[in-house]
Amino acid sequence: MNSIIATQNNATAKRFPTEETVVDGEDIISKLHESILGHILSFLPTMESVHTSVLSKRWVDAWKSITGLQFNDTLLCFGKKMQKEQFVCFVNMVFLHLANSSIHNFSLCLTRYQYDSTLISAWISFIFKRGVHNLHIQYADNVHFPSHSLFSCNSLVQLVLQMKCTISVPIFSFLPNLQNLSISGIRLVSESSNYSEDLILN
Repeated sequence: MNSIIATQNNATAKRFPTEETVVDGEDIISKLHESILGHILSFLPTMESVHTSVLSKRWVDAWKSITGLQFNDTLLCFGKKMQKEQFVCFVNMVFLHLANSSIHNFSLCLTRYQYDSTLISAWISFIFKRGVHNLHIQYADNVHFPSHSLFSCNSLVQLVLQMKCTISVPIFSFLPNLQNLSISGIRLVSESSNYSEDLILN
């Protein structure tokens, strides 16, 4: 009889994890290096990455190790639509905490509100200074694009722009690592005084 009970208990333990096994699993995650946690969180929308800071003390600063940012003003914040001011404050807060970090991937999707052109330009300039590899921006309104920041970004590998803006192309343009380029709604203007033709790409 005892052997039957022991067998049943073992089977139950296999089907239903005990509190100890759950805690052990949680401890394994919490012991991961900051860079690994940051890499994992980089695949999430930045809003969700930041929200992991409420899980425990171990996770308070984990999101500050992310190397990828995904901002979308249509995403919900705790089940509610974010107001324009809330979204702007959130993006600025993230940039403040990552002022000295490398950002490899950056995605900015703005479809709900209209924003100040200089604000968007400042955000883009900030990202170029962080050594971005992959840049994707979607915005329907006109933006003063920081052209010189673009053409001085040697780390850029992929550039996707779906926006209305004018990009001034310097006489000598050098993007040594650029492999993929997709632009829509962009007006390219040469800075050369001897060449005044424009190119509009859709």
